[in-house]
Amino acid sequence: MTAQSLCIFVILTLNSCTATFWNWLITNPHDLETDISSNLRHDSPVPSPSRPNFAVAKLHSKNSPRPRHKHHHISTTIPPTAAPPPPPPPPPPSQTASISTAQLSRLDDLSSNDEPGQLTCHADRECPLNLFCDLHYGLCKPYKTEQEPCRSDSQCAIGYDCMFGRCTMAAKPGHKGARCNSNRDCLPGLCCARQHGDKVCKPKLQIGQSCFVPDGGLSYWLNELCPCDDGLVCALSPQNADPKSMKIDWFQFWTESNQLHCISIHSSNGR
Repeated sequence: MTAQSLCIFVILTLNSCTATFWNWLITNPHDLETDISSNLRHDSPVPSPSRPNFAVAKLHSKNSPRPRHKHHHISTTIPPTAAPPPPPPPPPPSQTASISTAQLSRLDDLSSNDEPGQLTCHADRECPLNLFCDLHYGLCKPYKTEQEPCRSDSQCAIGYDCMFGRCTMAAKPGHKGARCNSNRDCLPGLCCARQHGDKVCKPKLQIGQSCFVPDGGLSYWLNELCPCDDGLVCALSPQNADPKSMKIDWFQFWTESNQLHCISIHSSNGR
């Protein structure tokens, strides 16, 4: 056997012995502890406290089972909460009926007292249907119809105009009684003149009607007269004037008695 083979054999033998020893040590740790303890007692009767046996401690720590940690259960006791108070009992049926009746009667009183004249407003759009806003008093009022007093057209119902302080049927444009701004707004035979302060289409004066007008003043400014109709002039009336033609139309406002009347141009030239 060569030296190399001998070395290999020795190494294998040592490894086998080492493995066998460790297997025995793992399976029989208490026997080793007893042997070591007995040897120590024989060698040194009083063990030195300054040199602890680390080998034994290591073996004990390796082979002894690890202590299991005890999970301490912490019990928490929740104090009981106070129970909510019970709901109040419902009122008896008789009381409920009386309350409902009282509320209904109050609503009836409010609706009966809520008259159109009691509704306040600042514009027509704030009033209910068929009511207008009287801006002077700030109250909603119903629209007015034929011959009812008014202050503006907005206070009259549809189809009516506020003429001379009264609601009257609206006249056709250009016809007698219709509003105007100039003579061009009126049909032939009519003129645009003031009547009670409003400019309306009025008929021109016919033959025999009084044509006298003052030089000025409030009376004439409020009630103007139209001039004589075409072919007539305002002059002293002849003695044989027709009494029927002397009647003044209701649109005319006669202010003073005079002798001036509308006469024919030919009659005027003949005198």
